Amino acid sequence: MSRRTATQKRKQPSVYERIRNDVIAFVLRPEQELDESSLAERYAVSRTPIREALIRLTNDRLVEALPGRGIRVSPFIVSNYPRYMEATDLIRRALARGAAHRRTTVDLAKLKETQAAFVEAIEPLTTRFPVAEVELSNSEWAFHTALAESSHNHYLIEAYSALILQGIRMMRIQYGYQPIGAISITDYLTELTERHARLVAAIEDRDLDGAEEAARAMHKGLADRLSVYFQENLTEGISLSSADG
Repeated sequence: MSRRTATQKRKQPSVYERIRNDVIAFVLRPEQELDESSLAERYAVSRTPIREALIRLTNDRLVEALPGRGIRVSPFIVSNYPRYMEATDLIRRALARGAAHRRTTVDLAKLKETQAAFVEAIEPLTTRFPVAEVELSNSEWAFHTALAESSHNHYLIEAYSALILQGIRMMRIQYGYQPIGAISITDYLTELTERHARLVAAIEDRDLDGAEEAARAMHKGLADRLSVYFQENLTEGISLSSADG
């Protein structure tokens, strides 16, 4: 069976995954209030799986409870970005070193499997549908989860899992955005897969310094692209001076 056939036959996403994907894709907008009845109708299920999904999403910090008002999608707070990136960089590099030191053959196989799934998820992105971007975000999330688990440090794993879940909407920006004057999304994703591959290779070779440097390069690639996104100004060359008229 081909890898594509296997992908097509995989199980349908759960209610939790469907709601989470809509939060990641901004279909359910930041700070949008949610109620079980409307969600049950939207996803064509009973209220019980909706309630269970909302509990999980609350634990993921993708939705939050409002005292006396119900539940809403968690805010997307851009001011948290610098500290989020700082913490992610530090913990990812520590995880990379831990994985290079402690990984097992099972861990290595999982890393390679999730990396292959990420590469496969790149192709549908050219359709430009949000679901493709969400699938790519989920595939990268799976890769980072495998990286964390390979470190066998449950303190770092817990911290990193929380960071990735909180930042997954921000990470999606790198896939759904083509900055003017920057490399194309295709070239960017090619570079990203190469960084993943270098990290996996260093972990396989038990090269602690190499793994840390590969993790640092992954972080820099994301930080650089998001920096361009936040600084883009399409009106910079437009003068408002009457003298130019």
